[in-house]
Amino acid sequence: MSRSFFFQLFKGDLMPDGGFESARVGEPPDGWRINKAPDASANFRVVDDLAKKDTRALLLEGKGAWMSANSPQLEIDPAKKYRASAWIRVKSGQARIQISYHRDNNWIGTTDGTQRFVNDAWSCADVESEPLRFPYATHLNVAIVVDGPEVSVYADDMKVLGA
Repeated sequence: MSRSFFFQLFKGDLMPDGGFESARVGEPPDGWRINKAPDASANFRVVDDLAKKDTRALLLEGKGAWMSANSPQLEIDPAKKYRASAWIRVKSGQARIQISYHRDNNWIGTTDGTQRFVNDAWSCADVESEPLRFPYATHLNVAIVVDGPEVSVYADDMKVLGA
């Protein structure tokens, strides 16, 4: 099945400002947080120098084994399937997309995208949720996960579409 046909099966983007156009340049987007290995140093911010679409993108930089930029939690219907996607451009490190599942603000598991990106070109990363594996999830969030030791990764045009 082609990627464009597959995305036509999913509707209704849940990701608020996935293109980061409403966020302030130089600051993290509202509601986003960073996770990292204990010995890592990491930061992320909205930039206006290398967007895939429109004028802004998210930049995640740092040093360490791994780090991630995590979207706000999005309320979901646990019986539905969701597809998360993002355009990723890797200056250094290795990047992937991930969905984390939550119930009552408690983390219950993750689904990793199978693609790993290392190239300095915009590439579309995607991952599909697993409602049968996480039937009690009430929320999900999407993360751009980057493996070091030194990383610089851009993300843009993030979406979460429901089936």
